[in-house]
Amino acid sequence: KGRVTLRDQDLFIHIEIVDTRDNSIIFARQYHGDASTRLYDLQKTIARDITENLKFKISGDTAQAIDLHYRPDNAAHYHYLQGRHYLNKHTPKDLKKAESYFRRAIETDPQYALAWSGLADTYRVLPLYSGTSRYRIIPQAREAAEKALSLDETLAECHTSLGGALTEDGKFTEAEEHFKSYRFIAPDQAN
Repeated sequence: KGRVTLRDQDLFIHIEIVDTRDNSIIFARQYHGDASTRLYDLQKTIARDITENLKFKISGDTAQAIDLHYRPDNAAHYHYLQGRHYLNKHTPKDLKKAESYFRRAIETDPQYALAWSGLADTYRVLPLYSGTSRYRIIPQAREAAEKALSLDETLAECHTSLGGALTEDGKFTEAEEHFKSYRFIAPDQAN
């Protein structure tokens, strides 16, 4: 569970991870920052704390890759998060909001690969939830995904965005290559 509260310029984030087998609390922590805090850095701190607390095993190469990720402009990251929020609602109105937020993120920080990936994902699902022509929009999804991948080929999100766009375009072999580019390993399977 999580809760984010913004009061004036104060940002409060409460994270709680519960074991669903017995409802015991595995991890609980409160984070505080101000509105000027770099959200991406705070997000990274939270992820690191959870990973360390839950004893996930991360290889040296993976840990180094995490540290090398591009640090987006704070406003761009905020717009990206808003875009993901609306994208996950899957209504025509919310998908248009998602597109708008991803475009704002890109205007703020054109080098932000995740924003391009989010835009690609929005274009990919638009035909499923609205009257948008898939023949018009899927090429735009592919173009945005390729841009995302050109900016950061280490992000799984960029590969899955391109894989999804290629799938919608009927290019299944190419899509499979991108879907297989990154495998997620459960903590108990890590070396």
